[in-house]
Amino acid sequence: MKYLGLDLGSRTLGLAISDALGMFARAYDTLRFEDDDYDYAINETINICKKEGINEIVLGNPKHMNGDEGIRSQISYDFKKKIEEKSDIASSWWTSYNC
Repeated sequence: MKYLGLDLGSRTLGLAISDALGMFARAYDTLRFEDDDYDYAINETINICKKEGINEIVLGNPKHMNGDEGIRSQISYDFKKKIEEKSDIASSWWTSYNC
C-alpha cells in the first residue's frame, strides 16, 4: 500500500510519499500554484498519484488548539472531497493542531 501525504497551504502543497509497504515516507516535492488555485493542485496531485502508483492520500486537517475547525480545515475538506470526486483514489485525514 503506497501513500501520498499532503500538507495544503494557500499557495503550496507539500507532498511526501511512502515506500511500497506504507511504512516509511520521504519528502517528494512542493507544488506551487497561484493563490487559492486548488483545481490546479488537485489535477497535479491526481497526476502524481497515477505516476507513482499511489493507493491512498493522507491529507492534513488543521485544527485550532481547542479542537475547533476553522477556514483552513474547511478548505482542506473541500480539497479532499474534490479529489475523491475526480478520481478513485481513497483519502483519509491526519489531524494537526495550530496554535
